[in-house]
Amino acid sequence: MVLGIAERRSQARLSAPAGYFNDESAQQPAWKETVNIVRPAVSQIINVSSVAPGDFADECLLEG
Repeated sequence: MVLGIAERRSQARLSAPAGYFNDESAQQPAWKETVNIVRPAVSQIINVSSVAPGDFADECLLEG
């Protein structure tokens, strides 16, 4: 089952997901804070996005 959660950070706290998928992370100012919230609760985190400057691009460069 796939459940969509709104961008607001508190929404992720209300569920018990096994994984987290975020589309267009570079376009979301709170993407990193949301990932830090869900990290203890999930076994897999996938963030994807089109190219855009900012924290998400910096994080991708660190991983590469």
